[in-house]
Amino acid sequence: MEADVIRKCRLDRREQGDYITQAGRGHLQEFADVTLVEMDASINLPALDAIFSKALRDLNENLQDGLALGSFVTKPLGNGRAEYVSADKFVPVSFGDDGKPDDMLFFYQKAHG
Repeated sequence: MEADVIRKCRLDRREQGDYITQAGRGHLQEFADVTLVEMDASINLPALDAIFSKALRDLNENLQDGLALGSFVTKPLGNGRAEYVSADKFVPVSFGDDGKPDDMLFFYQKAHG
């Protein structure tokens, strides 16, 4: 059931479905806009902070997807790149003393042929 909800939200975010109403899409965009205006973020490691700062340019749209799907994470890829990974493609596997995830398992789908 949860997979169906995520699939419907993903189709709708691409404007290929009607799971989220037009008003709902507007609320996601407005919430993301307000959140990002108030947000101040940095990472203590300068190399990762540079990658993160660059990735923030695409944060608004990905935050809307994260709100629709439940969550997302920013994953550094190397070579100065980062990827936003939606809730259906990762699982936290361990947590620090502060309750925040410190290790993740990422799912990938490969096509053969």
